[in-house]
Amino acid sequence: GAAAAWQIEDWEYDYELSDSEQSNGSIRSSVTGVEKPDPIQQLYELSKFILSAEGGRQLEESKSVSKQNKMLLIERAASVVSFQPRFLRVDIIGTAHGTEGLLPAMDRNGLCDPYVTCRLVPGEGTTYPKKGVSSATTYKTLTPQWNQELEIPLRGGSLDSGGYFRSEDVVDTTQLEFTVRDADVGLWYLVYYFFRLLAVGVAMVAAAARIEGLSDELTTNQRRMTLTGVSIICFGFISSYVMAVLRRSDDEYVARCTVPIGMLMDQREHALRLILREPGEKTKGSKKQQQMGGDDTKESSDTVVRTNPSGGFGILRVRLMLSEH
Repeated sequence: GAAAAWQIEDWEYDYELSDSEQSNGSIRSSVTGVEKPDPIQQLYELSKFILSAEGGRQLEESKSVSKQNKMLLIERAASVVSFQPRFLRVDIIGTAHGTEGLLPAMDRNGLCDPYVTCRLVPGEGTTYPKKGVSSATTYKTLTPQWNQELEIPLRGGSLDSGGYFRSEDVVDTTQLEFTVRDADVGLWYLVYYFFRLLAVGVAMVAAAARIEGLSDELTTNQRRMTLTGVSIICFGFISSYVMAVLRRSDDEYVARCTVPIGMLMDQREHALRLILREPGEKTKGSKKQQQMGGDDTKESSDTVVRTNPSGGFGILRVRLMLSEH
């Protein structure tokens, strides 16, 4: 039943976004709901056929097309098929409608503060960008709507014998990973907030002492102690800033999904529904999680994994497209 449906595919085409909604070379009309041919996909398939051995033979034998037009057709087909993308555009729309699209409740108030991080996973090599490219954080909701565009430069590719850049082989073996996290105010953020206030207070005291001339009256030992205290505050501030803001160590995993980007080589925009899965790194069972409990919480001896009322982790709606520029 519903549980088995979650195991079929990690993604599917989205027919609810706009008139550019497509699936397997077709566009579904938002008015009639009837699929019609996608001209971009047809052009791509036709171009591949023209450049194939069979297509070239038929074109050469055709008497209804002039020699000049044959050359133009081959040139046009080559420009379509030789598409060499260097950038991936990711439009993060939001979650899908209905209970299946809801994100799991991660906080005590039964809501979530989600944001999405995107990374590319090549067939060979390490995942990049290292920190990922993230959306903004939406607060206190299970149905976030970001409507935000992100861009990731593609790595890899090589120059062929003619000096032209080629990246299609890299694209064919690369996947796009979406990770949804819940922004939390945890221990590291509290430490960072403490040292930030402390740094502001010390700066104000130092400025006042300088104005009053009190800093000139400090002994050598007092100066040494002051310098040591300032160094400790600076170290605490920088360390907590790195952990709380840059590394976001307090944030919790919600769910994830991966999508192959090789299908984007047809040069069209793909509107997708991503079925989020249980994160590879489960959320550690904390005091906050244990206090929440609930019917939609799956709990083991040392981990707590939360789901939405449908038993899933939500559905994310996105648009994807490759670009050369």
